[in-house]
Amino acid sequence: MFSLLTHRFSFIGVKSANEGAAKAQYGKCLVFYPENSKKGKEQAKSLCEGVEEKTVIDYTLVPYGECYQVEYPMTSYIVNGDQTDLTLPESLDEQGKTVLRDYLIYTLKKNNSDVVRDLSLYDRTDFEYEIRGIRGSDLDVYFPEFEVDAQIPLAYLSSSLGKDFGTAAAAYQKPKFFDPNRKYLCLTFDDGPSRKTSRELYDLLNHYDARATFFIVGSRLYEPDIELIRQSVDWGNEYGSHTQSHADLTKLSDSEAREEIMTPYNDLKNGFGYEMKCYRPPYGAYNHSLDSVTNLTPVLWDIDSRDWALRDSSAIIEKVKNEYKDDTIILFHEIYQETVDSMKVLIPYFVEQGYQLVTFSEAYSE
Repeated sequence: MFSLLTHRFSFIGVKSANEGAAKAQYGKCLVFYPENSKKGKEQAKSLCEGVEEKTVIDYTLVPYGECYQVEYPMTSYIVNGDQTDLTLPESLDEQGKTVLRDYLIYTLKKNNSDVVRDLSLYDRTDFEYEIRGIRGSDLDVYFPEFEVDAQIPLAYLSSSLGKDFGTAAAAYQKPKFFDPNRKYLCLTFDDGPSRKTSRELYDLLNHYDARATFFIVGSRLYEPDIELIRQSVDWGNEYGSHTQSHADLTKLSDSEAREEIMTPYNDLKNGFGYEMKCYRPPYGAYNHSLDSVTNLTPVLWDIDSRDWALRDSSAIIEKVKNEYKDDTIILFHEIYQETVDSMKVLIPYFVEQGYQLVTFSEAYSE
């Protein structure tokens, strides 16, 4: 996509393959760049640093919608259609800020940065950024405060940036990262959904880039809940069946047990195409004869918060802090406000301790 030519003759008469190119000479290095592009001139000087032989460096313009990617050896940047530097809005809309924040945190987690333990990180959307270029279908964004580059799908940012990058917009799905070699916890919630508590719980998890597994009771699932669960899934949460009527599966026939487990499964599949991978038997009542009933994985727990009995956020917090261990599954219930209130303390506490808060399938799928 570029030409890098080394000559042992005078630069006089050397032309760029690109019409309207300007040229800059630094010592023995001659670089062509898009005319009127301040960024191009800066790149030209950078490319010539350390060049000792006579060298000519040309560039290639690759179209991306109304913009162009300028490609040099080992570097690139974006210009708009008239070959001036790409200008961006002074401030992104809320969706754009959310996307940048999410991908910054995702990248920091991939880099194993301790910054992700700092709770103030999750309260911010004012990160400075620089757009470096396009890599395939991603925008390369540099965050100088953290000295990291993040690759963000153009489909998530085009409308926020007010630019056509030649990529169709797509519904946003939050990026998620999990390293099985680092400590984690699986927060699981039974008995939902609840119109009183679910939204607040989902928002809290999303705010701290945490994910959980929810085991829902089909008889509590109504049409308005489907859209809320769809958004929760886009944020990375997982859903499993807690049966249709909270029945003791060990007291049912195989066909009855299957219908109990699969009715919530079918509700979400028919609702928006989501397919559950697991279920939680009510009361923990499980035996191996249930293994032939469905292909879903039964999920029990390592620690019971007993939120259903305590019904006091301080007591729930104390019990969980005293009993939790690395890489364990903790049982909570989605329907109690006291549980949600305890999460306002426990989730940031676990983040500060360096835990990955992930779904059951992320942690335990082969």
